[in-house]
Amino acid sequence: MCELHEVVFPEVQAGPGRRSADTLQPGYHWYAAYAARLNRKEDKMSRREEMDALSPEAEALIDNGLGFLDKARSELDRCDYRFSVVSFWTAVELLLKVPLVQEHWTLVCNGKKIARKDFLTGDFQSVTYSETLERLGNILEKPLRKETALIFDRVRRHRNRVVHFYHDGFSSAEHDDILSEQGDAWFALNRLLRDEWKELFRGRLARRLARNETQLLAGNRFYATAKYKHVSHKLDTLRQDGLNISQCTNCQETAMVHWPMETGGTHRVFHPECRVCSYHYAYALVTCPQCGRGDCLGQGSAPYKCEFCAEPQERYPFFDEGSEHSPGVEDSSHPAGCYKCGSSQSVCQFGTGHLCTVCFEFVSELEICNYCGHADTFVGGLGEITGCTACKGDPTLDL
Repeated sequence: MCELHEVVFPEVQAGPGRRSADTLQPGYHWYAAYAARLNRKEDKMSRREEMDALSPEAEALIDNGLGFLDKARSELDRCDYRFSVVSFWTAVELLLKVPLVQEHWTLVCNGKKIARKDFLTGDFQSVTYSETLERLGNILEKPLRKETALIFDRVRRHRNRVVHFYHDGFSSAEHDDILSEQGDAWFALNRLLRDEWKELFRGRLARRLARNETQLLAGNRFYATAKYKHVSHKLDTLRQDGLNISQCTNCQETAMVHWPMETGGTHRVFHPECRVCSYHYAYALVTCPQCGRGDCLGQGSAPYKCEFCAEPQERYPFFDEGSEHSPGVEDSSHPAGCYKCGSSQSVCQFGTGHLCTVCFEFVSELEICNYCGHADTFVGGLGEITGCTACKGDPTLDL
């Protein structure tokens, strides 16, 4: 199957208002600076929303718990497995108490005489793990799933062994067992926070958890295996529906779903995406017009060269179906620009819509930049300010 490991995007011609795309990587957009500014505004809005939704105590507990979660992942990356177990378990204990603190700070305290000032200074006895689970179920009616509690308990026992008992190290088999159990626990915690408790972990917190999971998937095969087990039944359904599923080159799990795009064009375009780590790319199954044989073409700007007859052909005319349907008719919209990869003249008419011949993005309609008039796969309502792939927008205006 056609796999993409690296894409080199074409340079955009130099000139007034032109952007160089020679340093763009797959998935990187020309509007990065604009997007960063929007993200900063969104983060400020998200923080205001979270401050309205979360108590200061809950926010502090979340920040502390996520800090330990980051520490546990860093320790995993350095192969400090014992310390990672301790940090991870500390994060679990802290984050499980968030709904209790959000309800009322006294729910995480033990004892009959509880002073607010002692709680704020940390001079109090906190509830244990088992008491936390009891209060989540009995008081808040938010019990942990039985399987989630069992997964956490296995990590707790390993943490106790590391902290309370002397030992001269884990064996190789024990290392694998611990990492496998911790992978299951990481996944269970992510699902708990991002799905079941998503009303508490939203906005910037949700994005932070998502980044954490992405980093785990890239560096921890045990986490990828845990997530694969969670999505395996969905993959079985997709196989039964006739979709091709291959091994992902990023996380190594057999979870890469090859989604066919409904383009109506001569060549078949696929957008594979891994259901475990979300790694994705695109390719086209093409027919050589010279010899009539099928071939696979990946993303990039290099000319198409048939594997069998070795006749190189430029990509744009190879895919363009506009001139074929309307010979001699001038088309002012094409070549159009691609919002996804930043190429300014790579989009042609193809089937029922428009195809980027570099990254294989497909759209049914083009948008026109209201500053320079160039056609793009996307411009948006702020095109006059942000511009498009062919211009930088009106320099007298700013976001």
